[in-house]
Amino acid sequence: MRIDLIWIDSIAATPPDWGLGGVMTAESSPRAVAAAAARRNAGAEAVLFWDAALGAPDEAAILAAVRTPGDVWHAGLSLGMGHRPRMIDYVDPVWRFNRDPAP
Repeated sequence: MRIDLIWIDSIAATPPDWGLGGVMTAESSPRAVAAAAARRNAGAEAVLFWDAALGAPDEAAILAAVRTPGDVWHAGLSLGMGHRPRMIDYVDPVWRFNRDPAP
């Protein structure tokens, strides 16, 4: 199974070795990520958009997620959000967990 990685370079980190498919690097803006997605080669069954601030993705965990039904959008509340990922504002701007609760 081919899974292409779009490495969102929010912290100027070198992309990891990615054995599941191709790697594209993009700045952390919706326009740059969309441009990287448009430039990637066809043929992948999935695309992983990954923020460099999270470190390298676990290939085994990604394969397990891809083999289950449904879509995976983001890590959600397990990251504590903290206004991140900012691009979720463009994916689903009215999602109720899109904003941090008041302190």
